[in-house]
Amino acid sequence: MNKKIFNSISILLMFILSFFCLGARVSAKYKMTSVRPNNYYKIEYKTKNMNNEARTLYNLFIFVASDANDNPKHAYCIQPGISMAVWNGNNYTRTGNGIVALSSYSGDDEPKNAGLGYNSYYTNSTIKNKILQVLNYAYEYKPDATTFADFANSAINISVENYQKIIAAQAIIWELVTQERTSFNSYVPDNKVSGGLYDALFAGSDSSKFSYAQQEYKRIIDSVYYSYYKSPGNNNSIFKIESMAKTIKTTIGQTYEIKDSDGAFKYFKKVSAPDGVNVEVSDSGVKITPTKAISSDSPAIVKIGLKNVKDVNSVYTCTEDPGEANRSGCQDLAYGGVNLELAIKVYTTKYDIKIIKKDEESNPLSGAKFNICKDAKCSNVLNDEPLVSGSDGIVTYSEIAEPGTYYVQEIEAPSGYKIDNTIKSIEVPNSTSVEFTNTSRQFNLIKYTIDENGVSTLLDDGCGTEEYTGPEFKLTNLAGNLISFEMLSNGEYKQADEDTENSTTVLKTCDGKFSVKLLTSCNYIISETKAPNGLTLPTNASKKVNICGSDKNISFTNGFTGLEFQKKNEDGEFISGGKFALQRKENNVYKDVLLRENTEGYYTYDTSIDENDPDATYILLTNDGIARIDSIAPGEYRVVEKEAPEGYEAIEDKDSTAKITINDGQQEDYYVVELINKKVNLKGDEASAELIVTITTGRKVLNYTLIFVGLAAILGALILIRKKTKK
Repeated sequence: MNKKIFNSISILLMFILSFFCLGARVSAKYKMTSVRPNNYYKIEYKTKNMNNEARTLYNLFIFVASDANDNPKHAYCIQPGISMAVWNGNNYTRTGNGIVALSSYSGDDEPKNAGLGYNSYYTNSTIKNKILQVLNYAYEYKPDATTFADFANSAINISVENYQKIIAAQAIIWELVTQERTSFNSYVPDNKVSGGLYDALFAGSDSSKFSYAQQEYKRIIDSVYYSYYKSPGNNNSIFKIESMAKTIKTTIGQTYEIKDSDGAFKYFKKVSAPDGVNVEVSDSGVKITPTKAISSDSPAIVKIGLKNVKDVNSVYTCTEDPGEANRSGCQDLAYGGVNLELAIKVYTTKYDIKIIKKDEESNPLSGAKFNICKDAKCSNVLNDEPLVSGSDGIVTYSEIAEPGTYYVQEIEAPSGYKIDNTIKSIEVPNSTSVEFTNTSRQFNLIKYTIDENGVSTLLDDGCGTEEYTGPEFKLTNLAGNLISFEMLSNGEYKQADEDTENSTTVLKTCDGKFSVKLLTSCNYIISETKAPNGLTLPTNASKKVNICGSDKNISFTNGFTGLEFQKKNEDGEFISGGKFALQRKENNVYKDVLLRENTEGYYTYDTSIDENDPDATYILLTNDGIARIDSIAPGEYRVVEKEAPEGYEAIEDKDSTAKITINDGQQEDYYVVELINKKVNLKGDEASAELIVTITTGRKVLNYTLIFVGLAAILGALILIRKKTKK
């Protein structure tokens, strides 16, 4: 039977001279059918392990269905070298082993060795899987037909383009079975046979006729490679199967984008992502955006999978030889595809808060301790242990899980420094650091002298010369233990460590001043142990000071007896400005005292003076925060504030701490009192300080209008009573 006669009998020419697949009985429920498109091309080729024997692939078209009235399904041949009988609607009914998963396919049909590549294929699961990968992207003919007859009529008119797509997929499947192709890294098979299927399609004498097949062949190779073998993404190929998934870190609200210059993501779609992770998959890449904190100990798993995976991966296995002289066996058929899911693990990196600790000269400070809090009062502390600044003055807290407002509180200052009590807020992630400045726990002393004209000047102590003529002081704690110091320069000291060499317990002034830094506690007793040359020690040569309070700065004045008034702020610093009055208590009422002004900041208590005297004044003004009053008679006194220094809140008369009692016989003593002002707490442009008006009686009047209104009310009541009495 020549080829022309055979073709007229056959509905479809398949390959190996007269290889056809047609609708034979597949099992009790399955049938196969094929049809031959008109005027299509044959391919002459060689195949590996065929002893270099030339073969011819004719038109190939195979379908299976449950019965003659069911929707047929397009399928592909597995075994090269096996011919399939032609179904003409009546003949060549087959029975077989039925449908099995390709992964379970073992080729138990007869004759076992009728085809090529059988033995290696049956036992090679890798080849089976690769066939399914090809089938997933192979062209499937889907005519509008419900019966074999309709299917055959439709298939006769299939286009050259679509038919060549089928030829291309079949060629790749046979290359896999014969192991000519073992990978998809190249269009050219790894074990290419000269004159084989690849050459027939791309370099054969009729290759120009197979342009559609060539395009489809490359498309399938690309699709399989970029979806199954090249882990998509340019970021170090981070998408893997779940057991090998890599982990990325990002921050809440920040999009981590994975791109692929080869466009591999066009084969994928989003499969799953946990709550709190937004995932967008496009042809160009994947965008992952966490919306909540994700722990690195339990990262979120994002999965992507292939698009449009064919829902079956099956093989029809037949067992009967059709009995025709030029048929070599019963062809097994495969159809379907295989899915692939890839995963990536995601967690959100925690934010850092960096705390920078410096002294007042911007030098780094170590040993400061801090808390990070969630609330403004720092009752909800996040850190388990205090955060301690290092030698660079920095400590970093790296456990902030979510953006928001956080608060930093210093809970312990380095030794010798005053704690910064301000709780500072920080907006994460807009800000990454917060700075605290510690001032040295420092004590300053100023030594004045007053000449015969009442002029107060800094003591001339011979500082910088060969002979020191100034005073000497010592500092003890409340237990009476002497404090040792290291001299930094003339008049500059710091508390000495235990192992400091050449330490001293004697403090000397320089130009009437000295300062001591880095004191380790707050309460001390300062004592003048030696007076300046030519002067005597004050009556009260010792003073208890709280350097953490208002006694950061004190003054000692030689040659003066009386009351020294010191004006300080809450940091213990002398402040200028403001107006004050000395009040004496008479009949349980404090009254302003008329004083004589001698020089700036220096006054005399003089009972003989009257208000018309040009030097008479009820108002005290300070000189650099200090005012002195001599010749004070015995009695109870206080200093009150008439007008606060600019930028400070006024102190009410009743709250004055500048009080003193002078008894008979103590008029030659030296007394010091002080008033402490707090800085104004501004609210918008308005100060929150209460307006105080003080009159000479010592009583406080909030508003003169209240007095006038009260008097008017009383007068009105008296007039009303008088009218009623006359009646």
